[in-house]
Amino acid sequence: MYKKTAVFVASVAAAGGASAANVDFHGDFDNRFQVYTNQNNFFNNNQPNATLGDTTGKASVDDSYGEIKYRIWTTASTDDDNVKGVYVVEIGGVRFGRSGTGRSQGGSFSGDGANVETRWAYTEFTFPANESHSVRVGLQPYDLNGFIWNETATGISFFGSVTDETTYSAAWIRGKERRNESATDEFQSVDGYSFRLNNKTINNTALGAFLLYQVSDSGATAPSDFGNISSANYEIKQFGDVDFEVFSLGIEGSHSLSFSSSTAFVKWDLIYQNGAISNVNYITDNVEADRSGRTSTSSSFDLSTYFVNLSFGLEQDRTKYTYTIWYASGDDNPGDNKMNAFLATDVDRTESIVFFEGGYTNDQAHSERPYLLDKGLIMNRFGLDYKCSPKLTIGGAGIYFLTAEDIKYKDDNNIARASSDLGVEVDVYVNYMLYPSLELAVNAGYLLSSEAMDFYDIKRDGKADNDIFRTTAQMRYKF
Repeated sequence: MYKKTAVFVASVAAAGGASAANVDFHGDFDNRFQVYTNQNNFFNNNQPNATLGDTTGKASVDDSYGEIKYRIWTTASTDDDNVKGVYVVEIGGVRFGRSGTGRSQGGSFSGDGANVETRWAYTEFTFPANESHSVRVGLQPYDLNGFIWNETATGISFFGSVTDETTYSAAWIRGKERRNESATDEFQSVDGYSFRLNNKTINNTALGAFLLYQVSDSGATAPSDFGNISSANYEIKQFGDVDFEVFSLGIEGSHSLSFSSSTAFVKWDLIYQNGAISNVNYITDNVEADRSGRTSTSSSFDLSTYFVNLSFGLEQDRTKYTYTIWYASGDDNPGDNKMNAFLATDVDRTESIVFFEGGYTNDQAHSERPYLLDKGLIMNRFGLDYKCSPKLTIGGAGIYFLTAEDIKYKDDNNIARASSDLGVEVDVYVNYMLYPSLELAVNAGYLLSSEAMDFYDIKRDGKADNDIFRTTAQMRYKF
């Protein structure tokens, strides 16, 4: 994947002897382009403080832009690889021509911006008594499950092998720190504690199970101090300073079967959540309550949700067929104090170019989560990939989207509306490896909007005003 460059840097004299440090240097230089979209406002919903609705309309909101996202990382390790330190910097989403300072800016005249961030920074070592077990401390990649939490996070993780077939990981991750300021305060930060077990005892079968406990104590006692949650930002990393206690139990796995010149496979994820969210203002996203559908005035919600992913596939010579179905539970009664909508913490889903981060300019997307609003999602996706040559791959997908529960709102004429049918999306892509380390790609997604997309329209009249089209491109150099 990456071409590894090992450089002997130094031998440092120390008491009792000397040690050597080996340094590996890697890069990921990603140049991305939104070639065109006809509904640019639809792709702002993934940002903090996004609002519901009023993003699409009969009039086109066209836009095209280019940006860069560059990552450079260094791994320094001892000769025996028992100790290593990793540091990764990122220039994130710098837009061509965008002025100002800060992340995603500094692309205008003279390049006058400060937009470098630390992506990873951690130290890792094996236990001297048993090198099958390791600990990692710092800002690190945290991959519990791709549908609930799979992103960079700060904390301490332990991982290793129990047997040749069984591995484990355990972690304490702090998503948000709150400073205690009085003797009566308790721990008020947002913490996650997880344990995961993986097993490959059976041939061609991988099994995994995990438990995640997440807790937050905001310290708020008066309603005026309660934090906010909204349907547009229904994800733990987007929550305001609220209290919650959430348990997530998951089982996942895969199995493959080879016959003749073909391989069939199946993958699955089953996740159940339970808990409570309290001391919260569930806001209506800056639109009227009767339009957003959220009518409960409760400041406490009992959480009970589930998520199912099943994916079936067949690989024959150069062709790969995949059928995927998701079911993320949604909230069916916006007026009570029960919340049945599946809740992710921090993920990046790419199965759709229109709804998710399947576009190469994925810093601007409608959602990174495997559901929409707090209404869950039912996704049926059929994908086809064909390797024309060792360098050229083409493919596409047809996707049918519905929310698990109806999106309920009142239109501009005060008529009650309810629908779950979002529409059918058609995606295509072409990927060409100009050199082993240089990738050129272009993709496009077209959503044939159905009735439920009226909720996002500027003018709500019970029917979707426009289909949505987006095409993006990429030139990516990795070493």
